[in-house]
Amino acid sequence: MNPKPTQDKPAGKVKLTKVMKSVLHLMASGWELGSDTTSSGSAPWLQLGGIGRGGRTVNTNWNTVAGLSNRRVIKQHYKFPTATYSLTAKGRRALKESRLEELKK
Repeated sequence: MNPKPTQDKPAGKVKLTKVMKSVLHLMASGWELGSDTTSSGSAPWLQLGGIGRGGRTVNTNWNTVAGLSNRRVIKQHYKFPTATYSLTAKGRRALKESRLEELKK
């Protein structure tokens, strides 16, 4: 018996929350994502112009960073005590797809 067709997302498409999309948009616009490792855990934030460069900062949630990392749309660069992250090729594609979806609305 053939399985019933579904309306699931196309193969390879990354499902992102609104917050995840916002973080990717900021990263693509010159903000750098970083997280400090402390005795009480990690504290992630985005900084305009790069971490430690004195630009505006926006805090984000560790679950958002973990979700982006698990989806392989960002890559972590280990630098104790501060780790930085960059967009991957998959992340740039996901960002482009999300922008196209927004235009269709």
